[in-house]
Amino acid sequence: MDSKLKESNRLYFVDNLRIMLIILVVIAHIAITYGAKGGWYYFEHTQDTITNVFLQFFLSICQAFTLGLFFLISAYFIPKSLNRKGAKFFIKDKLFRLGLPLFIYELFINPVLVYLNIIRVQGIKISYLDYFKENMLPPKIIGTGPLWFVEALLLFSFIYVLFWKIIKPRSHDVIKSNIPKNISILVFILILSTITFLIRIKLPIGWSLKFFHLQFPFYPQYVSFFILGIVSYKLDWLTSIPEKIGKQWMIVGFASILCFPILALLGGAVKGEALKFTGGFYWQNFAYCCWESFVCMGMTIGLLSLFKRKYNKQNRITKVLSKNAYGVYLIHAPIIVLIAYACQSILIYPLLKFLIVSLIAVPLCFIISHYGVIRIPYADKIL
Repeated sequence: MDSKLKESNRLYFVDNLRIMLIILVVIAHIAITYGAKGGWYYFEHTQDTITNVFLQFFLSICQAFTLGLFFLISAYFIPKSLNRKGAKFFIKDKLFRLGLPLFIYELFINPVLVYLNIIRVQGIKISYLDYFKENMLPPKIIGTGPLWFVEALLLFSFIYVLFWKIIKPRSHDVIKSNIPKNISILVFILILSTITFLIRIKLPIGWSLKFFHLQFPFYPQYVSFFILGIVSYKLDWLTSIPEKIGKQWMIVGFASILCFPILALLGGAVKGEALKFTGGFYWQNFAYCCWESFVCMGMTIGLLSLFKRKYNKQNRITKVLSKNAYGVYLIHAPIIVLIAYACQSILIYPLLKFLIVSLIAVPLCFIISHYGVIRIPYADKIL
């Protein structure tokens, strides 16, 4: 999702990490389909407790760190791209690579997915043309779907360009600097958790700005990690995380994840008080904000360090997967929705169904992107 780098300068570990994150995003949306709570186009929820608990646990983990890390690694490449292209061509490039797919999705793909839900799930009989005319003005069916990330990244990029124009940096050189000490990282986590908590008192998880679909309850993390990505480029943090620090924070991340069931039990999530974790002036809300921040920071530092040390190279397969990562992100929603509809009548244990659909959908998304989407004229300039 970032500016294309020359092959010789490519950070392969970032490409490989992006592949993993894309796969997690796809599976997370399948989890919402079969039991986890979240906004999506089709639900096949179950009363099976094991399935619901497992999928909600999985989704909470993914929500805690994947998007924040996505914003960080996306922002990391922005200063270099902006310095090379200048503001005018940088904005044109972002409008083409981010704005155009967003426009196509909102105008064509999202309305179709909403229409399928209306006729298949709600059982309303209406032609697509009538449905489109009735809902387009006012634009009830225009929505970003999972491309809210693209919308937010476009917005953040434009704001950074404005900031860049105002400060007019004299030097674009990267300054070598050690990553912050653990105490500084802990202070950052506490500040992020507090700001998130304060916002969620009035704007609980699930609230979003109408039409633009911006989920402000998560934006303290997204904005701060976008800024961290910019700073990481300027101070060369991304490629210089010490192995010891990386391992320490990976342990913090996994330890925090393992604390989730304890937090849920102590906070009464299994006794009908789950909403207290999503917002309001409750200790559960603050505790969940802290949990998210620790997971996000722990997994971010840990995964960046791990992938830099172990996975900073590519073979033919990972090169193809990397090339199609953005394409998969753009097209995965209609693919997994159609697969879910196709499997609707298959009566098997819901958790097993989730696993089967995931095993089908993830490879299929990459295949369709590689043999279909990426071969569309000019698509290679976007992807």
